[in-house]
Amino acid sequence: CRRWRSACSNSHAGWIAELSRQSEVDERWMREITRRHILPSQLTLMTTVTVRSLVEYPRNRNVERVFEFFGRLPSLRQLEAGDAKNALHLLQNPQLKTLTCWEEPDILAASPVSSTLTELDIACSLAKTHFLCQMPELSRMLLSLDRDPAPVAGTGAHEFPALTQLTLSADRNHAISELFSSIRMPRLHTLSLRLSTLYEADVRAIAT
Repeated sequence: CRRWRSACSNSHAGWIAELSRQSEVDERWMREITRRHILPSQLTLMTTVTVRSLVEYPRNRNVERVFEFFGRLPSLRQLEAGDAKNALHLLQNPQLKTLTCWEEPDILAASPVSSTLTELDIACSLAKTHFLCQMPELSRMLLSLDRDPAPVAGTGAHEFPALTQLTLSADRNHAISELFSSIRMPRLHTLSLRLSTLYEADVRAIAT
């Protein structure tokens, strides 16, 4: 018992495995990580992270410290980031493939992980959707279009090069037709629509 207590205290025996098994990350998880001086490289079993709450990290520098930690997890493949507070640039995970976030598309497109992500769940304005076209490996997307009075890019001005599956919801009339008129999706074969009303103009835009 004495040896075990010493191992827990000095070598974090059991804590690394326990913290690796917790996919939902909150303030308590971060406190244990900090208190025990556990390094990201030690959490090799952690492949999925869901950020539930970081209310004790309101300042940008503290949120950035958290995402910098996530960005060095060696096996991270799926991240539900919520409000990343402009910290996605700290993610350096080439193996990260699936992301759920509320970040602005232009900030996401400029982040290091944009070149390797294959699945994305995001809400954004119609006028900024074209930034997501800069993600070359993106094949599956759940896209929620927000209300946006700003004009979109010209007809066929952008293209999703690898997108094959799209689940789409919108809360503005004719947002669907504007999206399909301004962005090409040559490889799209599965489209799911979560809409209260589908207009004739939307059907025509999707068909073309």
